[in-house]
Amino acid sequence: MLICYTNFILFCCSLCFYLFIDFLVTNRIEGKYYFLHFINNALVVYYSYSDVINVYSNLYLAIDIEPSYTPLILTISLHIYHIIAYFSKLRFDDWLHHILMIFVLIPLSIYVKAGILINHALFFLSGLPGGIDYLLLCLTRNKLINRMSQKNINCQLNLWMRAPGCIAHSILAILCLRYKCVSRYVGFSEFYLSIFGIFLVYWNGIYFMNQVVQNYAINKFKQKD
Repeated sequence: MLICYTNFILFCCSLCFYLFIDFLVTNRIEGKYYFLHFINNALVVYYSYSDVINVYSNLYLAIDIEPSYTPLILTISLHIYHIIAYFSKLRFDDWLHHILMIFVLIPLSIYVKAGILINHALFFLSGLPGGIDYLLLCLTRNKLINRMSQKNINCQLNLWMRAPGCIAHSILAILCLRYKCVSRYVGFSEFYLSIFGIFLVYWNGIYFMNQVVQNYAINKFKQKD
């Protein structure tokens, strides 16, 4: 169950931890937000990995298996921390990502009882590919790797892992929804909200892949001039 004392404590502790570390580090380390995001994503990968494997081995049971809510709680707390600590610096894409992820997609997934498909989505949306990139961004800010190397690797991550993972998730979720409709009653609102949630994951993968590839291409072109 998502709404319980343990999960509430986890949310409060993780949010306070992120805010405290952000305050404690100040400017001694460049890119502290990126490093905290990397830590968060690493934890999401750790706690969601078994559910990801379970989706591929027990697809039609995925919606009925109670997921670990730890990745979800960590993801929510990180996004709330980002809004609190960097409110004035948030770009349009940041707000778009936060609003659609935290205030739309996550509540939808809980309402339609998506089971361990939630963690399958988080593995790609806020897990492995993003974790690698945020580590690289932190290294770039501290001049340990060059900027174009980070952009190139992030481009490959989005092309070959994040976007394909989001597309694969959408297909698997449609198959699960079809099975759910055949095996039991699915209400009008549940069906169309499920479709909308599936579309959001698909859109997220494609939209941010496009942003990353465009950014890399523009910077590569400028570098040649």
